[in-house]
Amino acid sequence: MFVHHSVIRVRDMDRSIEYWCDGVGLELMMDGEFEGDWPTLFNAPSTSLRSVFLGDPNRDGGILELVDFGTPGIRQPDTEMPAEGLMLVAFQCDIDPALQRLAAYADVLAVVTQPDRPAGRGQQLTPTPVKRAAEALGIRVLTPVKLHAFAAELAALAPDRCIVASYGRIVPQALLDAVPLWLNIHPSLLPLYRGATPIQSAIRDGRTTTAVSIIAMDAGMDTGDLLAQTEPLAIGEDETYGELHDRLAEIGAELLVDVLAADARGESFANPQSQRAADLGIDDDEIARTATRPFGKEDRVLPPYATAREAIDRIRSLAPSPGAQLIGGLRPAVGTTPLPAFKILRAHISRESPLADGRDVPSGTVVAHRGFLYVRANDAWIVVDEVVPAGKSAMPIAAFANGRRIDDLFVPEDDVVDGLGALRFRERAGELLAR
Repeated sequence: MFVHHSVIRVRDMDRSIEYWCDGVGLELMMDGEFEGDWPTLFNAPSTSLRSVFLGDPNRDGGILELVDFGTPGIRQPDTEMPAEGLMLVAFQCDIDPALQRLAAYADVLAVVTQPDRPAGRGQQLTPTPVKRAAEALGIRVLTPVKLHAFAAELAALAPDRCIVASYGRIVPQALLDAVPLWLNIHPSLLPLYRGATPIQSAIRDGRTTTAVSIIAMDAGMDTGDLLAQTEPLAIGEDETYGELHDRLAEIGAELLVDVLAADARGESFANPQSQRAADLGIDDDEIARTATRPFGKEDRVLPPYATAREAIDRIRSLAPSPGAQLIGGLRPAVGTTPLPAFKILRAHISRESPLADGRDVPSGTVVAHRGFLYVRANDAWIVVDEVVPAGKSAMPIAAFANGRRIDDLFVPEDDVVDGLGALRFRERAGELLAR
């Protein structure tokens, strides 16, 4: 079969990564064998290429036919080799594996990051983590305050491509116009979860899958055409924001180098997000509903009337930083010792009440007893496992409770619980039964 003016989408079954390239004039045999030196036509990073989807970008649906090869062990071009003459500028603030991979693959002219800012108790000027990492690699670091004014300096560097990963600022059109192509690593299944907090928001919303996308940036908020996207990746039931961030960063770094290699060979193809949405059955309402924004202080508080699962997902989305907080105004119901300040990093769900009589208490109520901490959700109890006390490092709840001797029930300030003078905790062998 001879394919004219089609999109070839290549799926690497080992790493569940899809690539798009221009399939004009590509000859394929329907019996599953290629004619010609086919590996050079694709960005195929491993030896396990199994499937090619043939699609027409001008037709709805996009997938015309599946050709199944099933031929293992075919030698692929090495996309890890350094790219001669490829000059990049990286815009990022996280310590990201992408920086190390880029530095090994191409000539990184500079890293652009945000200016040093006051931090810590002494409010000393502190560089971003990526500034330290770039300096350790001997890469020039630029920290422009006004991005519009930075356009001339960026144009003078004359990079072939600019890479954006966790930069934290909107890149203005003046900068986009100064470089031929901008690539953005975005940790979501675009067009879902566009914006500043895609990982945190997906976890908070209870999503069980996500992805990593590489897009060609435009003036919109993560609306550029897709150059590559992983297949949906499972989010662990207990996986935190920090854990998922690090896992996706590794995948994104690998995917980025693959895309740059395909781009250098002239094999990169931009696939509109609208086409990807159609392929995945995503409608405009879901795209709008999942658009994200920076988390504010109100997002850090456990909603008092949330279900236990919603509360756990909120905790996971905020760990390890900034950490989830209890609602304010909790007052001791029996004694006078206030509940110490802390942030919650990990917790699990219990269906059994820590109170001896199993009485119902208002949502948001906290029970502290013998080194355990329970928070009442709408439908169950949350058992706190790990916290960060004020001014301290993360620690297990037992270490936090050691020496504090807090045996009390803490009630939201507007709620009243009768009969607390005879309050007893449910115990067995010195431990709460619900544990």
